[in-house]
Amino acid sequence: MQLICTECATIGSLVAVKNEEDRRAFEKVFSELKPPLHDYCLHYLALFRPRPKKNVSRGLLWPKALRLLKEVKALTDTGYVKWGSGPDRSIDAYMWSVAMERMVERPPRDLPLEKHNYLRKVAYGLADGADRDREMARNQGERDGSLLAKLAKKRESSTWEPSASDFSPAMSPEQMQAIKKKNMGRKK
Repeated sequence: MQLICTECATIGSLVAVKNEEDRRAFEKVFSELKPPLHDYCLHYLALFRPRPKKNVSRGLLWPKALRLLKEVKALTDTGYVKWGSGPDRSIDAYMWSVAMERMVERPPRDLPLEKHNYLRKVAYGLADGADRDREMARNQGERDGSLLAKLAKKRESSTWEPSASDFSPAMSPEQMQAIKKKNMGRKK
């Protein structure tokens, strides 16, 4: 079936029009990704390309690329990563991009990828290592006293000033009883 573009009068197939819609949707989702992910996301998605047949390389179709990109966006927007029975680990967009970089530089043996599980595994390892480093630094700070000094300095530099509203008089017993009666009357 041939269609005519209403803007430029180009004649093309229905498949070409559908591909154009998917490409535009892909670009929109890609632009919504956090900036550190832009560097390696396309290279990562290339790991999902179908295997070549008879030495002819095949590309990733736009609908599949769009689906995969939406999954990557959902995965990276959560702010945490979960792997296996381990606890959730906080992770930012930069660590996700490092995980993608590592996968691109050393791809798994069995390509094409089908799911994002290997990416989650690599990202979890990075996030787990970062949490371990933060915890070790905090423990060291508690042992040598530098953490307490840092907290005291932060407290001294705070700009909180007491105001009259901070010291407003407490509610009288009569006011409390009136509120209690009002609320108990609603339940009936």
